[in-house]
Amino acid sequence: MKKRVLTPEEMRRSDKATLAKKGIREFDLMEDAARAIYGVMEDEGILEDIERAVVVSGPGNNGGDGFGLARHLMAEGIAVVLFLVGDEEQLRDPARELLDTLRQEVGALHIIRSLADIGLLEKRLADCELAVDALFGIGLEGAVKGVAAQVIDCLNETSAMVVSLDVPSGLNAYNGIAEGKAVKADHTIVVQALKTGNLLADALDHHGVIHVADAGILMASSLTERYLIEDGSFAGILPPRKKNTHKYDYGNILVIGGNRSMEGAAVLSAEAALRSGAGLARILSPAQADSGRTPCPPEIMRNAYAEVSDITPFLQKATAAAFGMGLGRDNPVDTEILGKLLEKNIPTVIDADGLHILQGILEKTPSLEKVVLTPHAGELAALHETTSMAVNRDPFYHTTSLVNRFGATVVLKGPVTLIATDSVQYLSALGTPGMATAGTGDVLSGVIARFLGQSDEPSLAAAHGVYAHALAGIMAEEAFGEEGMVATDIIAFLPEALARMKGWMV
Repeated sequence: MKKRVLTPEEMRRSDKATLAKKGIREFDLMEDAARAIYGVMEDEGILEDIERAVVVSGPGNNGGDGFGLARHLMAEGIAVVLFLVGDEEQLRDPARELLDTLRQEVGALHIIRSLADIGLLEKRLADCELAVDALFGIGLEGAVKGVAAQVIDCLNETSAMVVSLDVPSGLNAYNGIAEGKAVKADHTIVVQALKTGNLLADALDHHGVIHVADAGILMASSLTERYLIEDGSFAGILPPRKKNTHKYDYGNILVIGGNRSMEGAAVLSAEAALRSGAGLARILSPAQADSGRTPCPPEIMRNAYAEVSDITPFLQKATAAAFGMGLGRDNPVDTEILGKLLEKNIPTVIDADGLHILQGILEKTPSLEKVVLTPHAGELAALHETTSMAVNRDPFYHTTSLVNRFGATVVLKGPVTLIATDSVQYLSALGTPGMATAGTGDVLSGVIARFLGQSDEPSLAAAHGVYAHALAGIMAEEAFGEEGMVATDIIAFLPEALARMKGWMV
């Protein structure tokens, strides 16, 4: 089953829909969430050897989940010390009702209002094995300040295991940005569905191991179709090849790029296309490029062009193209070539310098329905005439806006890759920090082009390409380590990644 990913607002709508459809109170919903969270902790072995716990709650619903969890911990014989950050008067139902119920069992509630109250928290954290972060959840806006920031410091300095509920406190639950201090959890238990802020930007550096607790919350209607790509998401999607077959059955890929001093970018894309299953790959480079500088595998054909007419013969049999890798930005012919690709409706991946060239003709282009754009935040910002900071703060708005204007599929590269189309969004947290090295984006373009050459759905081609690229990256890191791996190592592991996608591996 595919895992849905919701924005905080979509989660709130789903909470309300559940209350209406089930005819229950908010108190019951919070109790169900606490029970589900406890169940995950028990099932995943998080509570093994835990005798003492500290639960740090805020005044909102996340704090109420913490109160509810504390009851389950105590019922299992774990000694719990409960802290509330803020004034008790700030509590609203159902969190207040849960606390009143809990008080009969836990006794003292320690209130943290100022820095003077931090000492007791530090003392209790030094004397426990488990610390529960139930400060903010999906309700935080802006940077954490004042006493709450000091509480986060205490949670980050403790030697106890830290478990965050829903979202590590300090992270924006929509975009995953830590604007100030944020909890670095060992485990994060997400209620019902992943939130976008569990994945984007700084999120993966703060969540530890992510678990999803099924609290029986029903999904609201008219939610964006947004899913997580995981290992196994596309297992078995590649059919075995027929015996009666030939190279043209598997895509004839044109890679247009590789200008002076950047010839290797085009080679990486073309080789990645072949290693991920394309039948043929040809590099077309500007005439001034020194194609002899960079060794090219003998399976890859290579031609130069000075005019658009030089590439015309190769467009006839092309099933897909990758445009822009190492191309440069100062050759007017390249603008004409991109226009020709779009005019002929050839499925095309546009990356790197190609995105800059596209920016100049974007308003003049026909529909980009067969186009996959693969920008990072800065490149998307240029296409959308904004800043990379604005893109990172609201990646969904900026990607879907581009999709809605031009019909393209947008692959926003980052620590988590966002794939946006007019009907579905995918988020991929696969991959490794070792993939932050020169040429990995060129490899991705070649892999996506390979799938684009055999698919009628650019969104699936992009998703399959991102998945195969990430799997190969994980395998390369296992072989060479984060610091030692390079882009060609990813290409080397593409066949193994494809084998997993065919279902030959588990």
